[in-house]
Amino acid sequence: MRQFHTIRSLVTTRCAARVIAAAMVALGVVCGIPAPAQEDVPAVVTTDSDYVVGVDDVLVITAPGHDEINQTVLVLPDGTIRVSGIPEKIRAAGLTLDQVRASVYKGLERLYNNLEISVALKEVNSRMVTILGTRNPGRFPLRKGMRVSGLIAAGAGLQTKTKLVSGTLIRGLKTIKLDMPKIVGMEPDLEADLLLEPNDTVILDYKEEAPPPMFSVLGAVQKGGTFPMPLDGTPVSLARAVADAGGRTPTAALQRVKLLRKGQTIPLNLYPLLVEGKANAEGGNMMMQDGDVLIIPELDIKYLVLGQVNKPGTIYIPESRSVTVQQALAEGGGPTQYADLRRAVVIRIVDGKKVSIKVNLDDSLKKPDKVNEIIMQDGDVLYIPPKGRGLQISDITNPLWVLSMFGLRLF
Repeated sequence: MRQFHTIRSLVTTRCAARVIAAAMVALGVVCGIPAPAQEDVPAVVTTDSDYVVGVDDVLVITAPGHDEINQTVLVLPDGTIRVSGIPEKIRAAGLTLDQVRASVYKGLERLYNNLEISVALKEVNSRMVTILGTRNPGRFPLRKGMRVSGLIAAGAGLQTKTKLVSGTLIRGLKTIKLDMPKIVGMEPDLEADLLLEPNDTVILDYKEEAPPPMFSVLGAVQKGGTFPMPLDGTPVSLARAVADAGGRTPTAALQRVKLLRKGQTIPLNLYPLLVEGKANAEGGNMMMQDGDVLIIPELDIKYLVLGQVNKPGTIYIPESRSVTVQQALAEGGGPTQYADLRRAVVIRIVDGKKVSIKVNLDDSLKKPDKVNEIIMQDGDVLYIPPKGRGLQISDITNPLWVLSMFGLRLF
């Protein structure tokens, strides 16, 4: 009977001791440490049990049903924390959250039975890494096993295509060039995706996307401009380049084409290729390159048809053939009903002097085989006078004639 009373007394004493210890935690009298103020559980950054705690980190200790245990602690410069209810300091720096939780549990288990306790991270101030150039740049906590790709993900990802990004890792005084396609590309390489260390900084730089390959066609074409190369890499021949520009104009000087390529000027005669359809002619096997400029000049060899014709004005001499006086008359729309074809005149500058060549177009039209043909030359003027009136100097020197010499059609 005496033994029973002894056991009951011992149990009662131990229970009382636990109650008193818990009260002391609540009152904050253990080791002179003030008890934490009663407050809601603060928001935490992470409960990742593998996070490695460091100096200046802020931890949150919680125990459901035991408000007197809930507290926020700072990791001191010596790497320890002070927990209410535990007289000795607890080592925290260098340990994971799970290891710190085990140490706190061990320190409090002598006061509580079946205690459920958790340790979470409220503020990360020790193991931080920084990234610049992502959609959400900034400082982020260093997770266990965190690599460059993980930090990029934490920063909300890249701002543009991977191929336009270059990366640099700064670690202390050391600079490491990052191979971005191997880090965040379609086939990531773990060796290129470096493990991060505390205080690492990743800087991402962006370059402008290179414009697609282009070529230009200018001059005597219907729709001159700059055109993209086919995305599938199909080569563009000179003939296709002209076709892309809408084709040549009637006044295109195809025998004097120029191709500008990488600072060089390449003269070309594209008349056989584009007009005569000779695929093996000059330029037939030449393909346009990125940056090429194909220039097709205008014809500059021309003559004037004035007087009693239906369409007086400037007419260009084609590259393919010569133009007779009879053909020049036809190009001018033919004679009017008042034209005196017997007294037609071709005015030509020879050695700086004006020379008048009389032409009886009436005979040449009626008997073309018996008349010597006159071939029109650059700057010639074919004048058809009216009946009953010969050539007047004012017919040639009036302002309209001068304007026509510069390519302005009179009507």
